[in-house]
Amino acid sequence: SATPGGAAAPLAAPGPAQLYQLAQDQLRRGSTGSARAGFTELLTQHPRSDLAPDALYGVAESYAAEGKGTAADSVYALVVERYPTSERAPTALYKRATALRVVGKTEEARVFYRAIIDKYPRSDAAILVSNEALQMHGGIGMTDEHDIGFYMKRARVAELSFGDAAWHRDRYARLEGF
Repeated sequence: SATPGGAAAPLAAPGPAQLYQLAQDQLRRGSTGSARAGFTELLTQHPRSDLAPDALYGVAESYAAEGKGTAADSVYALVVERYPTSERAPTALYKRATALRVVGKTEEARVFYRAIIDKYPRSDAAILVSNEALQMHGGIGMTDEHDIGFYMKRARVAELSFGDAAWHRDRYARLEGF
């Protein structure tokens, strides 16, 4: 539309939600460089947005999709450092732990897995960690002699007492009118 005097009205810059969606679409298409640029633009233009943790996580995912494990790990670490209370923090820790485990650094991975259970006991990542630990150790993980059984039971009790992560997301969405 035109403004008085015949000049075209300037187009509004995309907001954080639009920038995030565009970058996510690029990542899904496999255009990792474009996705990373979009996530970075969101972080630059809207550093305090609720989507900032998701955007930073998206940067890490773009590196991971390119097979750049060291770069991805560094950015996952930033997600946890800058946004420790975000929903992305436990997942970023999980990604870091899994990458370490895959290359045989099990002791380092164990530190991250334990941090997930300790700091984010009601997260989806905590449930994944307890399930994987049980799988890796078989029935021995169900005994009270090993921490794995304790962590798994703790995760299940927290889930039953306070609701799982999906329940909390749904509740938040309902409260916010989504």
